[in-house]
Amino acid sequence: MASLSRNSDRDAVVDFVETPFFRDYKDIMYRKSNSTKNWRLLLDIFRPTVLLCIGVALVVYTSLYLLLQLGPRERREERTCVYISNVSCYIYGALFSQGGKHLPFSASGRFLVASWWIFSIVMSATYSAKLIANLAVPRVDKPFSSTRELLENTDYKWGVVGKSSTYSLLSISKDSDIQELWKKMVIFNKTDPSVFSRSITDHIEKVLTEPYAYVMGHDKLGNGTDCKVTFLREKLFEYSKGMALPQDSPLKEDFDKVMIHLSETGFLNRLAKKWIISDGQCLVGKSAATVVTLEDMHSAFYLLLAGFGASCCILIFEWLYRMMQSYRFEKQKKDFAISSQCNPLLCY
Repeated sequence: MASLSRNSDRDAVVDFVETPFFRDYKDIMYRKSNSTKNWRLLLDIFRPTVLLCIGVALVVYTSLYLLLQLGPRERREERTCVYISNVSCYIYGALFSQGGKHLPFSASGRFLVASWWIFSIVMSATYSAKLIANLAVPRVDKPFSSTRELLENTDYKWGVVGKSSTYSLLSISKDSDIQELWKKMVIFNKTDPSVFSRSITDHIEKVLTEPYAYVMGHDKLGNGTDCKVTFLREKLFEYSKGMALPQDSPLKEDFDKVMIHLSETGFLNRLAKKWIISDGQCLVGKSAATVVTLEDMHSAFYLLLAGFGASCCILIFEWLYRMMQSYRFEKQKKDFAISSQCNPLLCY
């Protein structure tokens, strides 16, 4: 009894017990990528096309709202002066669930504002939910998501335990993707013989230290390695592990009966879950929680700095404009004083 996979070559020289103690499929294992930290987190919640559409809607609704404020019904009411800045701030504030002081008097204006409010509520709720999800579960970029993508990835190599049953199945497979996997393994072997190493430890070490993928089943690895690797979850081919006896062994019939009974009662499944199958879950402390780091909030601070910079620029512009107005006013005042003086030769 060992980790002995059943295939046609082995069936020719030994008698396998008909009921295997483990069934699985061959998969591709690779090292987990680190979660990506992006300073553009606040902008990457929506795609650029969505942000563009929101910007266009903001401009259009600001223009429509301004036109409605200049309509006959609105002009008959006693209201403050209508400025583009006030209207823009009102529409922009509604996008962030902030209200304004004045509502339109006309029915058309109120319908326009109501539709913008509904749009703003939906967009702000969607943005908030996506932002919370991205902070709670950081996005992890996978180097590949299918066998075809692995074949097209020039940075990765892959291998298998040499002279194993998986080695044999890969070499005789008729599947086009698996055939290409095998051909590239043979090419890799010319410069790196370790891709066909007979030591599982060598392959695990390469997975953890290099851009390397390893063709294997979902066996437990131990020593915390299960938390450092992941699987492609793409079935290359199925296989089973069972007990082998010498050919024509008188014990085979008894073993068949016992193994069928253990399989029916679920005992073999419980053993496999405990000792063989990797559950893919990493045990962490109960108090562990997702911590928001400064790197996660880079975009918020960049936005704060951008707002501060824009405010300073506008302040300087307003100061210069005020200085120009004051200079112009003083000049006009002086010119008026000069022009109002009477010429003593012409005055009586």
